Amino acid sequence: MTTSMEASSLEETKVPEPVIRATAELQKVIVHLEALNSSSNCLFEHDFSELIQQLSSLEGAKLQVALAFMLASLFYMKMNICGKDLTKHPIHDELSRIKTFVAQLNQREKLNNSVDSESSNGDLIANKRPKLDAGAASRIIKHHT
Repeated sequence: MTTSMEASSLEETKVPEPVIRATAELQKVIVHLEALNSSSNCLFEHDFSELIQQLSSLEGAKLQVALAFMLASLFYMKMNICGKDLTKHPIHDELSRIKTFVAQLNQREKLNNSVDSESSNGDLIANKRPKLDAGAASRIIKHHT
């Protein structure tokens, strides 16, 4: 228990504003890390190879790239917190490599979404094949014969 003298000395002590802001930001980080921990625990409770087999190839690739990015980012944060100089660390190259995979997957997903929307309209085959202008073809043939 605190005595009245200790309580009054705590009330008189003012915490600087930057410390209050940093504490609030740290609390936000802790909340996000706890959420990340709970969601990743859910992921790792199951057999990873079975989980990947249940997903489509695009979804499986997205999951694997997301996990790689999560691990690389956590490693980067740990090294940064420990005060390491990361300007020339290989983790930058790894994060860049993973970001290129993310961009490729996003392109593939957009392509799949556009193909799906075209196929739902029935125009997929018509859009994929070049169109023949019969009138122009007959004029060319007549001109060259």
